[in-house]
Amino acid sequence: MVECPKLTLNTGAQMPVVGLGTWKSEPGQAGAGVRMALEAGYRHIDCAAIYGNETDVRTIRYHDAVLSQKSMQRASVSPSSKPPLFKR
Repeated sequence: MVECPKLTLNTGAQMPVVGLGTWKSEPGQAGAGVRMALEAGYRHIDCAAIYGNETDVRTIRYHDAVLSQKSMQRASVSPSSKPPLFKR
């Protein structure tokens, strides 16, 4: 598998430049997409509260089964989110 280039953040943490975006993913489908992305080698998952699918993404995001199958550590997954700008 090819290693994805990473950006170094101001905290020193590194984040892959390519990731799975969950915008417009329907609730009930986003989680399956995240699972497939992790299995395919993606390590950056982009989500936001306003997308309305964070709960679905969160249930899949750190699946122990996927992480253990791929022998990857939780620290190798870089989830990103955006804080809500207003109350729904």
